[in-house]
Amino acid sequence: MSLLSRLLGGRRAGPEKLSWNLLGLQAPATIELGSDSFTPGGPLRQPQAGPLVGDNVSPELHWTLVPTTTAELVLVLEDPDAPGRRPLVHTVARMEPHVKAIPAGGLAPKELPAGVTLVRGTLGNLGYIGPTPPKGHGPHRYVFQLYALDAPLELPRTAGARSVIRGMRGHVLARARIVGTYERS
Repeated sequence: MSLLSRLLGGRRAGPEKLSWNLLGLQAPATIELGSDSFTPGGPLRQPQAGPLVGDNVSPELHWTLVPTTTAELVLVLEDPDAPGRRPLVHTVARMEPHVKAIPAGGLAPKELPAGVTLVRGTLGNLGYIGPTPPKGHGPHRYVFQLYALDAPLELPRTAGARSVIRGMRGHVLARARIVGTYERS
């Protein structure tokens, strides 16, 4: 166990603080979200791990059953096991409703599919930042959450992750999530 892990002890933000559980973001979980890059509930692979740990390649994601009245889609990737007050928001992407998938590596700023816009995460990053949990802190869950909104978000292009999540309140028609894990020993 590393010194950092000993200092952090068992501190974790907690799944109850995920955007999924925030007031105003509840909606039926009727969208089907999947990935060919990892098994739901299983470990993310080394290519998906973050900088200096892996290749930082976002996993492939695909979805179906998005409501026909969807005006915008928002993808949020959070780590509820991060040692802080709130889950760490790794990635946020805003998408036009016709987008049905993101290929592996497609959340890199230079690899964006048409109709996808990136939002700055809580680390100030633009684009995918994969798992880099502290060594010896145990397994971390990485929760990919997809939200279908009834109206496009009215936010400046410079809005960050927390502003986007707040802006979604009261506008979620349907949602889905898929969880991958990662641990550094």
